[in-house]
Amino acid sequence: MCSITTTSDASSSTSEIGEFFFSSSGISPEEAVERIKVMRRQEESFLCTDYLSGCGDAIQCGNETTSQTTVRPAIDVGCRTKMCEWCYQIADFCKYQRESVGIGMHYLDRFLSSGSEAANMALTNKKVYQLAAMTAFYIAIKLFEPSQIEVKTLSELSRGCYSVEEITEMEAEFLRALSWRMHAPSSVAFVHHYLSLIPAYLAHDKVALQLMLDVSLYQTELAVGEYDLASARPSVIAFASIVNAMNILGTRHFPETERILFGEIVSSATEMDHLSFEFTSIKNFLGMCLSKNASEEMIHAVNQVNATQSTCVSRRSPICVTNSYVQDRQ
Repeated sequence: MCSITTTSDASSSTSEIGEFFFSSSGISPEEAVERIKVMRRQEESFLCTDYLSGCGDAIQCGNETTSQTTVRPAIDVGCRTKMCEWCYQIADFCKYQRESVGIGMHYLDRFLSSGSEAANMALTNKKVYQLAAMTAFYIAIKLFEPSQIEVKTLSELSRGCYSVEEITEMEAEFLRALSWRMHAPSSVAFVHHYLSLIPAYLAHDKVALQLMLDVSLYQTELAVGEYDLASARPSVIAFASIVNAMNILGTRHFPETERILFGEIVSSATEMDHLSFEFTSIKNFLGMCLSKNASEEMIHAVNQVNATQSTCVSRRSPICVTNSYVQDRQ
């Protein structure tokens, strides 16, 4: 990890932070702040563009020799959604981490944003697009899962639509288009790092914290399937997911002053403006996705936690002179 100097503001903000999610690995909150800063810088070079450009509008070809040529997508948001759902089904069946789907879809989005000849072919041919999506997921499994999937097996999963040679060739096209840069920070990683900055006196309510983690991670999974969020920063998606999870759990477990403190800590570490249009739009969009897709089991778990009395005792003044960081929905 790159070593960077933590600002004095960030150092003072973390003085009361307790370890929770990082306690088993021995990573201190101060080190988590440094990692967040590095990840925030890294993510800027991994962002993709709106390659569908409104699902049907012309996209300028990235090849300089054909700068006057445009490609008109044959694929649309629905194509991406179907392939994302297929990847989640395979991940669940093979017991892969669901985060691998997010990594694979990120590869796909960056590939289609690259303007390479193979990427433009995938944009204009649904069969090639499906091959690209399968290959992106295959690369993610290959890099991040302990148990691998053979190319032959992937070919069989395509029901013979794609040969081993075609998949291998597409993999090479991905690596060239992405310049072998395959380790972008994910929204899941940001969620875990952010939650390591929870104040120590809130870390005793581990049932509520675990549920907050689950609800936050579920929103990052929902974000993977939404093309509208494909070009959003993972750091913003992660923080918006946590804020929504806090809203759902209410102020009994996470009092308003503690939310403000947590927001100040994250804002200091990320230099993120939580009042910006970008953040607010993503938070609201994820909130709508969550309300539409939350399972009965998740709703029941939230209701159970909200019905119990929190054991946390705030050590902060009950008087707040700043604007409310997140709105309570109770």
